[in-house]
Amino acid sequence: MPYKKSISYSRYYFIGFWITDTLHGVNPAWVGLTATIILLLPKWGIIEPKKFNSSIDFGTVVFVSAALGLGALVNVSGVGTMMGEAFTHLLPSSPDNTFASFMSLSLISTLTGLVTTIPGVPTVLSTMAADFAQVTGFSLPAVLMTQVIGFSTVVFPYQVAPLILAMQLSKESLGSLVKITLPLALLTIVLLMPLDYLWWVLLGWIN
Repeated sequence: MPYKKSISYSRYYFIGFWITDTLHGVNPAWVGLTATIILLLPKWGIIEPKKFNSSIDFGTVVFVSAALGLGALVNVSGVGTMMGEAFTHLLPSSPDNTFASFMSLSLISTLTGLVTTIPGVPTVLSTMAADFAQVTGFSLPAVLMTQVIGFSTVVFPYQVAPLILAMQLSKESLGSLVKITLPLALLTIVLLMPLDYLWWVLLGWIN
């Protein structure tokens, strides 16, 4: 079978396996990862063997892999548990100050993302959600939702692997990206987080 034709057929096989995950039980993420590896293999993938080394930025691949694995490393090593216990002391002592509790939970999520990168935030904080709910008086869903506010607030580009990948592809400097992420993070903390609090109160998620 010709080289290009075999690639075309394999693509359909992977797509079919990916959309039938409810039947075979294999997570689509693993299917996508396997397909990516196979399609990048010399003589098997979409890149010709002679162009393989020059077509792939291995530095970016290693960086993205390290960034994605950092959250798991923090959790397995016990650092995540230590961070969660330390963050508990940063919460207001009285559950009556709901605004302070909301801001504290949101900022805790933001700070966690600086250490674990964005994918690691739920891994570290979800295990502490029940304790945070007890201290703040918030419902468990409300505590979990504050994580979304935190991991949506990107302070530095290294926290989000796709940003680094996009930066490499567009040949933008790290400084140019920081000029965007820092002001946006500051705007989020100063303006958007308080607005989120008011919206949650209006919806009845915070009493």
